[in-house]
Amino acid sequence: MLRKMYLPVALVMIAVMLGAAGCAAQQKSLLPCTVELGYIANKWAGEEVVIFDTPLTVKNPNSIPITLYSLDYALTVNDMKLGMTTSIPGVFIPANDKVVLIYTNFVAFSEGLGMPNYYAGKDYVTAHVMAVPTWKLLEGKKPPFWSYAALGILPKVLAGDASTFPVIKGTVAAVQGGVDKAWAAAPAGPAKYTLKGKASISSSLGTMDVPFELSYTRP
Repeated sequence: MLRKMYLPVALVMIAVMLGAAGCAAQQKSLLPCTVELGYIANKWAGEEVVIFDTPLTVKNPNSIPITLYSLDYALTVNDMKLGMTTSIPGVFIPANDKVVLIYTNFVAFSEGLGMPNYYAGKDYVTAHVMAVPTWKLLEGKKPPFWSYAALGILPKVLAGDASTFPVIKGTVAAVQGGVDKAWAAAPAGPAKYTLKGKASISSSLGTMDVPFELSYTRP
């Protein structure tokens, strides 16, 4: 009597397992992953460097696992390019699951913002004064003129070269005045960050490059 009851139950269990396997095998092509940006938060903001985290959530909508084998993006704030981040995570993402990746970004006032203006044809001082509004949006502290060796004067000052003193007085006043004026005129926000990049994934169904463009506005 007991055997007659167990047999139908066993058949039902086998049928359910086969049905589930059949559903899993229905996917024939790879679906693109999705990339989402939660927020951007500063970890440090000084006179020379700003450091902030960019957490990205990568979701796998497939019924099979995937591997995120590269992710890169260009980062801008209010249309000012801050740099490029590229990585090869090699992150395994289970079927219908997600991972959160936190990228730490470093932006230096002179190297990251001032020097690109200089390379574009501006003189050294003007290039750095032009960088002040973007620096303020990043919540960096107002950079003093002495934080970078503009016109090569600072090394001479430190060496006690008295011949530079007449030049120093006029130059420092002019440059620091330009920095102060640009700082006072620049808005503190809002800062709109834009990430434009590509996530590359691989799976048993093949590989795929997934472009994305994300934004976050910090008031």
